[in-house]
Parts: sequence; C-alpha cells; structure tokens
Amino acid sequence: MTGDGASEFDAIWDEAKDCTNQGDYDKAMDIYKYILVRYADNPKAVEYANACLGDVLLTSRKRLDLAETHLKKAIAAAQDNHHYHYLLGLVYSVREQWPEATLSLKKALALSPNDSEYERCLGWALFNGGSEIEGLDHLNSALESAPTDVHIMTDLGTAMLILRDITMARQYAEDALQIDPTYDLAKRLAETIERTERKPNS
Repeated sequence: MTGDGASEFDAIWDEAKDCTNQGDYDKAMDIYKYILVRYADNPKAVEYANACLGDVLLTSRKRLDLAETHLKKAIAAAQDNHHYHYLLGLVYSVREQWPEATLSLKKALALSPNDSEYERCLGWALFNGGSEIEGLDHLNSALESAPTDVHIMTDLGTAMLILRDITMARQYAEDALQIDPTYDLAKRLAETIERTERKPNS
C-alpha cells in the first residue's frame, strides 16, 4: 500500500483507534468492518482489523460469538501472535468455557513465557476448570513475577475464599487495597469476606 492509499488507511485506522479509546465501540466496529471490505486484498489489514474487531467485541461484551470468529481469523493469519491467543482465551473465560480458555491461554504463555498477565489468566482458567492446584501454581508464579499486581492478588484472594481459607483471602484483599484503595474488585472481595465471617457457623 503506497501513496494516497496508505494515507487513507492510516487515517481510517487512527479514527478507529480513537473511537475505541473514547468508548465509542459501535463506531469503531463499523470502521473495522469497513476496513475488512475496503482492504480485503491486503492480508495485514485484514489480520489487524479482525484482531481489533474481536478485541472491541470482547471489551464491549457484544456478540462474544463474533469476537471468537474474528480472533480465530486473526490467529489463522498470524499463528505465532501471542496477544491474539490471549484475547481468544479471554473470550472463552468470559463465557466460562474453561477447557477452551486454558488451551488458548497456554498457547499465549508458550509464545510469551514471561508475561504475568497471561499466566494470571491461565491460572484463573485452570482453577475454575477444576485443576485447582495447577491453577494456584500459575497464579502464585504470576504474583512472583508481578508482586504489586492487584489483579493477581484479587484472583488469589477469590480462589482462597472459594477454598474456604478466609485468612489468606483476607490477606490478599488487604494487600491489593493497600496498593490500590480504589480497586473495585478488591473492595468487593473484602466485603464478601466480611459477610462470610459474619454468617453463623452452620
């Protein structure tokens, strides 16, 4: 793509990114769909548009089935792109399809072994899919790599709460809130722990 074609593409692409950043997901999706048609003969444009369209659909929680479809098309075009596998894993996680989420996130982590976010999401998928010990191993490994990550702490705290280890659940919630007192998920976890502790023993 050269000359005016490249300039037009860059302008359209920047507009789509701006819409996404501003939360105007519907307009961003329309632009990415336009790119898929207008630049259908450009493999890289099609790959990126599919990936971004899948990401926007995931972020907006609109049509997760379409998010899956577009991300799979992006992966078919670039099988070694770890971020695409990660996004597909998130789609499956939101849908609580834990075996599929685990498979996609394992691929993402294999392609980018030092990514604590990928390891966190893989640990969460494994834990929820019934592989609790393996899931906790990945969550703890993620926390070792990113010791101030409140998302990992909250996942670990939630896992501990599910396992009825209230003491550890509270510790992770408190640690997360000490780092970020505004983090909503950690606040909700702390409130759930407090309610659990107030319940009379059955």
